[in-house]
Amino acid sequence: MDQNYPVSYGVLGQSYSCKGSYREALPNLDKFSALSRGGAASLALLGYAHARLGERSQALRMLEDLQAASKQTFVSAFFFALVYAGLEDRDKAFMWVEKACEERFNRLAYANVEALWDPLRSDPRFAELIRRIGIPTYLG
Repeated sequence: MDQNYPVSYGVLGQSYSCKGSYREALPNLDKFSALSRGGAASLALLGYAHARLGERSQALRMLEDLQAASKQTFVSAFFFALVYAGLEDRDKAFMWVEKACEERFNRLAYANVEALWDPLRSDPRFAELIRRIGIPTYLG
């Protein structure tokens, strides 16, 4: 295995985050960010993990880094939404999710099964989002 393959650290960090092990996620997400040169996905996942740990200032810094990156290249609204979901700022999260829908960002297809969206799941807007983008709620 290539120890310098960024995606493997991203997947591992996201897996830890999905099971609520944010402290274990951070070193992997830091490595993901370093190897991907601060790519939007790595910044968003770092921001999410910091937010879930209650480290608001670090999460907000990741949002600033995403904003700065967006001045250089395309950064999907999806990534901003993810950090705001971690912060449990539902209004801002849904505002950015709406923009991601307008972009037709492909990772929204996993919103119904990705645990990262759990902070938004109880909000009626989440069920409406899932309905609007056409994701079945029952696959049985």
